[in-house]
Parts: sequence; C-alpha cells; structure tokens
Amino acid sequence: RSGDDIFSFGFVIMLAIITAVGVPTLNALCPLGGYLYSRAYTHGQPNTKKVALCISYSDLPKDRTTLWAILADKKKEGQATAVLNIFVTLENLKMHPSELKLIAAKGHKLSLEPTEFLGLSLLQKTAATCNIEFAQYEYTEVMGEAPAWLLAKSVDTIGRHPSLFHKASDLGMKVVYWSTLVKVASGNLTSQQKDDIVEDCQDKNGGSIIYITADNSTSTTTAALCEVVNMLDEFTFESLSNV
Repeated sequence: RSGDDIFSFGFVIMLAIITAVGVPTLNALCPLGGYLYSRAYTHGQPNTKKVALCISYSDLPKDRTTLWAILADKKKEGQATAVLNIFVTLENLKMHPSELKLIAAKGHKLSLEPTEFLGLSLLQKTAATCNIEFAQYEYTEVMGEAPAWLLAKSVDTIGRHPSLFHKASDLGMKVVYWSTLVKVASGNLTSQQKDDIVEDCQDKNGGSIIYITADNSTSTTTAALCEVVNMLDEFTFESLSNV
C-alpha cells in the first residue's frame, strides 16, 4: 500500500508539473492562445451601419484618381466619412513615406502589416517580431503617431504566428482579421463575392471588416473597391477604430 501511495503522489506531482509548464507553453504556441491574448478582431459593433474597407498598400491601384473621386462623392452624398484602411509594411514605410503621408492627409487610416519571411520557423518568428517592432518605430517616425492596428494574415503564413500577436499587444496595438476576404483575380467582383459582401454587411447591420486583396501580380483592385463603395449605399466607410 505504501508503494501505491508513492505512485499516487508521484502521479499527482507529474500532473501538476504538466499543467504548470505545459498549458502556458501551449497557450504561447497555439493560434488560439494568440487570439485570446491579443483579441484578434474579426468584426466590429453590430447595428451601426459602419463598415471597415481594408486593403494592403501593395494592392492599391497605381492610378487612384477614380477611387478618390468615388470616395469624395460619398462624402458629398452626406456621409461623414469615406475612409480606406490601408495596411503598410516596414518596407512601405521606408520606401514611400511621402506618399503615405499624402494618403493619410486625405483622411485614410494606415495600419501595420507583417512582412513575410522564408527560412526556419524559429528564425521566422524572431525575424517577424523584430520586423514589427522596427515597423512600429518607423511608423511613429513617419506618421507622428503610433500605429493602432496590426493585420493578422492568412493562417498558413508567419503573419498569423501568435508571437506577433503577443508583440502587438506589448506595443499597444490591436490585431485585426477580417469578416470577408475578397481576392480580386480579374478586376471586377464576381457575383458570389458581391453576395458574400452584402450578406456579411446585412447580417449584423454593420461592423463588417472587408479585406480586398489582389489574387495575382497582374490584378488591379480599382474596379472591385469602387464596386464595394457603390453597392453598400446604406453603410458608411469608417476607420477600424470606429467600426
């Protein structure tokens, strides 16, 4: 019986060690832990008639005249705001600071986007967290204020690693995902993409986060962005912080 008691005591100690060490380790490594830690937003407040229209800087059309005109028309129609949420990388901030300032001066909101890295996963994680820290510093230097949001990218990329979410929280940023992802392949939206966007926005009557991205290097997002703005007449386009 004394042997059984020793075994039971040892088993309890082993469970305690696994719980004390294993659970925090899993929480730090698994995506769920990252989401809980940094609160990755996939939707804003419902019943507000407010939508966040998002795009990466690299996917913005080169000629934005039509896009700016349509957004300006939205303001003339009575909307208080007609804002794009634009995600920028460290490289964007270093290469195009003047252009980014001009975009911000038009009232559009810039947020950070992680740079993708190749290589061993451990080195990827270290490089990515350092990249976000440098990007946060560069953003503050260029824009004169700290970034408020970090984009959580697709699940199979370093941009969804929990370490980035933790670092974002440490730097005072919130993490954002999307409620609808639209990959533009041929310029215009497909019928299914239009239906998905409308269904998302009408489902909760506001708070949707729509992320437009070019599906390939030859795709242009001008038509898709303009279509979204024109077909959501009853919604206003706001910054992520106001959705």
